[in-house]
Amino acid sequence: MHLTRKIIPEKILSEIAHTPKGLFMFKTDSRKQFHPYEILNYTNNHTLIVPLKRTATGTHKLLDQHGYNLTNTHFIDMLSKHIGSGLEHKNTTHIQNISLKELAGEIERKIKDFGPGPKTLFIDDAHTLIPHHGVIKTLRFMDYISRSMASNFTKTIILANNKKLPKEISKFLFTRCDEVIEMPE
Repeated sequence: MHLTRKIIPEKILSEIAHTPKGLFMFKTDSRKQFHPYEILNYTNNHTLIVPLKRTATGTHKLLDQHGYNLTNTHFIDMLSKHIGSGLEHKNTTHIQNISLKELAGEIERKIKDFGPGPKTLFIDDAHTLIPHHGVIKTLRFMDYISRSMASNFTKTIILANNKKLPKEISKFLFTRCDEVIEMPE
């Protein structure tokens, strides 16, 4: 099942894919949340995906079904438990305690493990952090991650349902992001 209609113009995807660092926000909804991953087809950089509503295995399968290039793609999985099964995605780090401090530390470790050169970080369904951690802690996490990734030559792509973002976080992202891309209705 490949996406047949381009919702995000190729020029925007290509520019983001070839930008060495920066913060980008895609305002998505559940029907269009996979379109920003098309950036994977424009680059072979190391990519770290942090799916907040799906397991790494589930996300990998869905992205693969959509035809995205998953070479050099790694995951941080906070939903499933590491059991050493052959069914687990091989490029996955599992976190059991879902604290933002631990998540930020693991993201930094994985990005540094990729070595020098441009890298990409996807934080999928970022709006799901708010009910668990609150607006202030989520803002601090996003601020810390965006600054940390910029210093590590990494572009950060945040995917969130804009209707579920409080105005404080929307305002922060709007002022901090290099580009905010709204998915057309």
